[in-house]
Amino acid sequence: MSKRVTKEELKELQDLRDMEIKLKREKALENFWYFITQGLFEDTSDYHFQEDLHKPLTEFVQNCPPGGRKLILMPRKHRKSYVITVSQVVWRILKDPNIRILVISAIDNTAKEFLGVIKRIFQHNPFIKKYFPEFHVGTDRQFGTEYKFVHPLRTRYELIDPTVRSSYLGAPLAGKRCDILIFDDPVEKKHCTTVEQADKALANYNDVIPLLDDSSPYDMIFTIGTRWAYNDVYGALLGEDRGEDSSVAFKGQRYDAIVRHCLENEDGSPVADPTTEGHPIFEKRMTRQKLLQMLDEYKVDPKQGEEDWWKQMMNVCQSPSGRKFIKEWFTRAWVPALPSNIIWSGIVIDSATKDEQIIMQGDFTAAHVGHFDAYGHLYLTNALHSNSLKSPDLMKSLLAMSQRDNAFNLVKEKVGEEMFFGMVRDYYLNHNCPAQTYPCSVRGQGKKVVRIVEGLQSPFMAGKIHFVGDPGTKTGYPYHIFLKLVDELLHIGQWSHDDLADALSLFFHKDIRVLSPSFDTQEWTIPRGARVPQKSTHENNPAATVHWATKGQQNDKSSDGSIRGFDPFLGKVEGIDLKFGL
Repeated sequence: MSKRVTKEELKELQDLRDMEIKLKREKALENFWYFITQGLFEDTSDYHFQEDLHKPLTEFVQNCPPGGRKLILMPRKHRKSYVITVSQVVWRILKDPNIRILVISAIDNTAKEFLGVIKRIFQHNPFIKKYFPEFHVGTDRQFGTEYKFVHPLRTRYELIDPTVRSSYLGAPLAGKRCDILIFDDPVEKKHCTTVEQADKALANYNDVIPLLDDSSPYDMIFTIGTRWAYNDVYGALLGEDRGEDSSVAFKGQRYDAIVRHCLENEDGSPVADPTTEGHPIFEKRMTRQKLLQMLDEYKVDPKQGEEDWWKQMMNVCQSPSGRKFIKEWFTRAWVPALPSNIIWSGIVIDSATKDEQIIMQGDFTAAHVGHFDAYGHLYLTNALHSNSLKSPDLMKSLLAMSQRDNAFNLVKEKVGEEMFFGMVRDYYLNHNCPAQTYPCSVRGQGKKVVRIVEGLQSPFMAGKIHFVGDPGTKTGYPYHIFLKLVDELLHIGQWSHDDLADALSLFFHKDIRVLSPSFDTQEWTIPRGARVPQKSTHENNPAATVHWATKGQQNDKSSDGSIRGFDPFLGKVEGIDLKFGL
């Protein structure tokens, strides 16, 4: 026969249970990692979380001081929203039921889903029911709307804003206030496809910041996401350059950031070869085999592609194979003067005049003045880049460049060239100047990135494109345009504006470029049927001699009295730190 439990023993047992609940409550409110793994998701924490990956995130959140600005960039499916958004919101409310939290996502449905999960935790989670019963909300009770709720334990009834409000980036939120602001994947791919869209997304982000009550004891911002492009919102928060064409700046301080990659080297850097290098950071759920399987799925998905895998899983804006141009190619591209063996000079044009368009919007007009020497090297001496030129202004600028550099061959693609070249010929004729026009067929079926890479990658890599002048004194080829051109090429396929690069690629169009010398004749040959102007020399093309050398250098003459000019490589500008603003 079993022994009956006395009242004293029952009371002692109840006291122990009360003590256990009290201690666990205190530990959960004190330690965010404990709250998640031993409380909110106690039964599933081994499945959802990995200590070496997620514990640092909880410490990053817990140690955030008042006024803190935090950025967490982690791959998809690595449980960042579980930690930073869902769990943190519940944890903050348990610590202070009078708090006001605003959660912002990219789209409306996602915002509503986050709020729904948070509400269900207060209604159904067994940890809340047992250890924080006063915060439990019955399912038979009206508990806010799909966009907001006020927790029943709020005691400051003068507060207008709810305990939690969810919305999407760009929603009308004027007049709202919050103590903590959480951005959970606030931008998508479509928000940074063009410069204008990226600027709009950042402007919308800037507009939300004033909703934060800087007089509250919190005043915290947490932003989590994965990269989409160099000019996305996250790049601005990291203090990165958003490109020459961006017109919106981030209004705020640079954020403290954690940036992780699904496969990392020992030093935390992203791997270049996902098949063999590094190790998975979330090996419990995302093994190398699974990550490579995802990569294969991205490759065959026409809406995503390999580049999206590198952005969303590796948190890098361009895959190693996607980098078509390298910064080092441009650091020694400057020469002080033209050589004497120039055989062809011309101007390539990518026009976007604003006769019937809005000034300062849309594509840019770009033009380069270039000269080929007998060895196939291209020397650039001048350029223009504007989004506000009208046709008369463009004609005037082109003529001025032609006269300055003695380059009267004009090249443009066959897109509206009949009217354009008609204007060019008439304008040049009225000013007693020749104009040899060369309309070129559109290449690459209109795919600019393809034709830019095909035209420029090889000559830049081989060091066959040079900029004439001195970047130190900013003389010769316009230095600010050089920086824009380099910016376009280094981010080809990322920036939407690539007008300078597209225009420059015309120099290497099949109807213009000079072929490399054959090993038999060692002479340059012209493609059969190409519309290439008659070869010029320094005698009929003064462009080879109008650029004088730096101080202390003198032109000398050959035995026949002709000007020899300079070897551009003898006077190469050394030691100049070219700042590309990357």
